[in-house]
Amino acid sequence: MQQGQITRQWATQLALQRRQQKTRGDIETSARTQQETTTAAATELETARVDLNTLETQLMATDKDFAAKKKLLIPVLRPLFQTIPPSQWKEKFQLAYKNCKVSTAGSALAAQRRGSGQMPADQPQRAKQSAGGGARQPANMGEAINAALAQLQK
Repeated sequence: MQQGQITRQWATQLALQRRQQKTRGDIETSARTQQETTTAAATELETARVDLNTLETQLMATDKDFAAKKKLLIPVLRPLFQTIPPSQWKEKFQLAYKNCKVSTAGSALAAQRRGSGQMPADQPQRAKQSAGGGARQPANMGEAINAALAQLQK
């Protein structure tokens, strides 16, 4: 063997050690990245929940119809929230809330009429479609919210 050269067996051993070190490093990097991703997702979810709770507190203090609107919005928005990142929840809730209209006077009058026998409970108060050829108005809050969200995506 000449000076500065190593045996084939020693070279194979060094190559094996390098490969093992690289594999260990790759595994550690992967585990660290996965942990960081999990932590970031948990942080994003917690931030979204805190933001929505803060928004709820603000809206309860400023809007007397908040409870009624929330009752309408939550069942509609819950499936949407499962498909979008938590960082977008507050914005989508605000948009839907802004477009949500609750007619407490009208529904109270309708309930009173139903109770007095003037209007059967299972009868609609108005026709579902307008006589004109204009755009159809949403039949319920869910359709109104979906229409508002569809306009955002355009």
